[in-house]
Amino acid sequence: MNTRWLLLVLLLPGLLIQPAAAQKLAGPVAATDDREESASRLQMTATERQFFALGLTLARGSFAYAELAGEATVISHTRSKIAQVGKLGRLAPVARRNRLTAGEFLRQTQALMLTMNAPVTALAPIHKASERLAAPLSLTSDARPLAIFNGGAAQTLSSLNEFESLSSLPEDPALRKWLTSPDVSDSAQVWYGEGEIAALAQIAAAHQMPELLPPAQEIATDLRGLHDWLSLRLPDTPTPEQAALQKSLEVFLVDAGLKTKSSRKSQKPLSPAQMEALGSISRLLQLQVLGTETASRF
Repeated sequence: MNTRWLLLVLLLPGLLIQPAAAQKLAGPVAATDDREESASRLQMTATERQFFALGLTLARGSFAYAELAGEATVISHTRSKIAQVGKLGRLAPVARRNRLTAGEFLRQTQALMLTMNAPVTALAPIHKASERLAAPLSLTSDARPLAIFNGGAAQTLSSLNEFESLSSLPEDPALRKWLTSPDVSDSAQVWYGEGEIAALAQIAAAHQMPELLPPAQEIATDLRGLHDWLSLRLPDTPTPEQAALQKSLEVFLVDAGLKTKSSRKSQKPLSPAQMEALGSISRLLQLQVLGTETASRF
C-alpha cells in the first residue's frame, strides 16, 4: 500500500511540544431458494461462488479505511501544521465508521472461511485482525503526544496506522499458501481474484483512489479473460443482466483502447472515467455471481 499519508506524522513533531466495525453471508453464497434468480446467474460451482465472496469480503474489510486514507492524503498537502491537526481531528468520525465496517467484513470473512474448512494457519491472521477491531482502538506511540491537545487527530493517525496493517491481510503468507495450494482448484483461485478486484474497483471508484488497483493494462488483461470466459459459458440467449455485463466489458475494453494485447507494458493508472466504468462492471458481476440478496450487502 501507498504509505504517503503516514508521512503526516513527520509533519507534526514541531506541534507536539506545544500545549494545548458472517455467517449471514455463507448461506446465500452456496445456494438460493429463488429459482428464477438462480437461473439468471452465471453457471458456477458453489465453491467458486464461495471463493469469489471470500475475495470480496476480505478486500472490503482490509481496505475499509480507504475513505479515511484518501481524505488524509488531501490533508497532507495543507501547509499549516495547526490546520493539519484540526482537519485530522475532524476526520475521527470517518475513522470510527470505517473501523466498524472493517470489523463487520472481517467477521464475515472469518465465518465464511470456517464454512470452507480453511486451515487454522490461514484463519489465524483474519482472526487476529477481527479481534483487534473488536477491541477499542489503541493509540500508536506517534499519536499519544498528539492526544494531549487533540484526541480526534490522535485517533485518526492511529486508525491510519491500523489501515497499514489491515491492507496487508490479502498478502499474508499463510493465507496465500492456502489459496495457492493443491487443495484449492485453479478456477476457485481465479474467482477469488475476481472477487478481490471487484471490491477494490468499487472502493477505488467511490474515493477516486486508482492506487488501490493494478495499472490499466493489468486490469485489461483480467477483463479480457473474464470477457472470454463469458463468451464461452453464457447461453445462446443470455439474460438481460448477463448481456449487460458482457456489453459493459466490451465497451470498457474498446473505449480504453485495451481490446487487444499490447507488447508494451504500461504502468498508467486507470482514469476517473475508467474507474467509474470498472465499478459498474463490478456491481454487475457481483449480482451475477452472488445474486441480489447477497450482493446487496456490498
